[in-house]
Amino acid sequence: LILLPCFLASIILYIIWTYYTSKQSEIQQHKAKKTAAASFKVTRADLRRRACGGRGDFSLKKQQHSRKNKHRGDKGKQHIYNDPVVAPAAPLSNNDGIDNNYFQNKRIAFLGIDCEMVGVGKKGYQSALARCSIVHLNPPTTNNKTTEPTITTLYDTLVRPKQRITDYRTKYSGITRDLLQGKDNTNTLDIVSFNTCQAEVKSILTKVQQCDVVIVVGHALENDFEVLKLRHPSHLLRDTATYKPFMNDGGKRMYQRKLSHLVEEELGLVIQNSIKGHSSVEDASAALLLYWKRRFEWERYLGYPLQCLLDDGKSNDSESAVGVEQRFQPIKFYLDGCNIPVGMRRVPDPNSNNGSKHNDSSTSWRLISKTSAQGTTQVHTEVDWIPIFKSSLLPNAKPSIQEVIIMFDGSKFKTCKKEKRPPKHQVLHNAGGDSDASGGKIVVNLSDVGQEVDDVLVYRCKNDYSSSTESTKKHDIAGRIVSIDQVIDLLTCWGDGSTDNDTLETYIVVRRKGGGSKTNKKLFDKLHLRRPCEGALCLTGLTSRLLKHSVAIAKELQRARVCDLVEYEVRRREYVRSVVITNDVLLADRVVKEGGIVLSFRQLQQIF
Repeated sequence: LILLPCFLASIILYIIWTYYTSKQSEIQQHKAKKTAAASFKVTRADLRRRACGGRGDFSLKKQQHSRKNKHRGDKGKQHIYNDPVVAPAAPLSNNDGIDNNYFQNKRIAFLGIDCEMVGVGKKGYQSALARCSIVHLNPPTTNNKTTEPTITTLYDTLVRPKQRITDYRTKYSGITRDLLQGKDNTNTLDIVSFNTCQAEVKSILTKVQQCDVVIVVGHALENDFEVLKLRHPSHLLRDTATYKPFMNDGGKRMYQRKLSHLVEEELGLVIQNSIKGHSSVEDASAALLLYWKRRFEWERYLGYPLQCLLDDGKSNDSESAVGVEQRFQPIKFYLDGCNIPVGMRRVPDPNSNNGSKHNDSSTSWRLISKTSAQGTTQVHTEVDWIPIFKSSLLPNAKPSIQEVIIMFDGSKFKTCKKEKRPPKHQVLHNAGGDSDASGGKIVVNLSDVGQEVDDVLVYRCKNDYSSSTESTKKHDIAGRIVSIDQVIDLLTCWGDGSTDNDTLETYIVVRRKGGGSKTNKKLFDKLHLRRPCEGALCLTGLTSRLLKHSVAIAKELQRARVCDLVEYEVRRREYVRSVVITNDVLLADRVVKEGGIVLSFRQLQQIF
């Protein structure tokens, strides 16, 4: 009896000691794994840095120390990037075939833009436009790379916001109450309304002098275009905030840097040091000079998207073109105006002497939508799609678009007066001119009274498919059925890291084959697959931006675990001749059966 409590106490102490030692071993193993992972990360970065021609001998601490010294004003040391993948490319060799003529094309204009904002709404958290500045870079006339360009101010004005200003943000914007009310005697800028500024900026971004291709450079352009409520084609934007060699590597993600730090580091200039706030002209000019200094590496990083303009006046020998290769036949874009949220608006020509409001010869057209996509969110902003489609019809552009056809139901205009009724067929834009059929067109068509637009679109898709090559005629439209993991592999193996458009050899047709109306309702409603055996969704890589969106949709379907409810069919891209933009599920199913690609309006917003 005396020894029994001692025996029990010894057993309890042994159990506690065993548990403690096992926990200590687990903690030591976890620390060893973290140390090994960290050492592997450094080793892998060094190897990739050496492969890119960087300084592989530097450790991460030395790189960070070099970056800090760079910010302190040590201009003599070479900048070392943490991530070797985003490090600047090596200097261009003669084999690249690109020189300053690439940037001196008379059809291309390089503009820098910057906007100053004030706060509106509760506590001034919402931004509103208060000043807008646009500068123009004139490339040097000689072929000497050391020649500096000249920058001129095209547009600089103050803007009176529509809402009541609750925070002027004078420390950063330089805007004061007296400045916007016209009481500041030192002010030399005009004060205009927001609508006036928006129209003037849109006119400048559409065409500058004789240049019909406008490259817009800036820092955090997303914020500028958001307050302007405008949109510019993504392949014509050069953002110094999101250009990877200008960003900081945080390990798991990349972080944007301040414009003042970039300018001091790259150009040796000091900006944004005035006590009166920032100058939008100064910021726009600085961003434009940053792009010009890195223009060769930047355009190589993008895959030389402007090369097609250089080859426009040359021979049609595609093998001699740098970075331009048409792998697929031209396609036609059909917009179902009855089932997507767009509308046509007349814009009278102010220079026309004809007083008729509805004279087609003195009017231009706008294709308006009320929302725009910023990442995965929808923002209520008016977007004109005509300039966006015009930029996609450039010679040798990818994808090669033969026509953009906008279809509307003619029966809706049956009761309109004859002078107000739009024409049945009207060409809004002809990139090739009247004598050259090589350029694409933007056409508006009205269906006959009593004829459904769906039937017209399906008939045209069928004709486009049947009018292709003999090898395509013998090809069966249906493809093989694969799993969602194979879909993701197909989309990522071709498009991973690629910045070029239309490189994917296949596309995926997604159909719903089971489940009730309430099964994953939110997901299927977004993908327009609300009921089984109705509708279709195409995951394609017509542009690099659309490819990223397609990969995101595929991964979302993978996470939802709906493999028993959805089937995935792989088809060849080379057999596609038509693309239909519609939100109608029944029309989408009919178009896919005729060999065409069907995209929703949300996908259209991710193309350009």
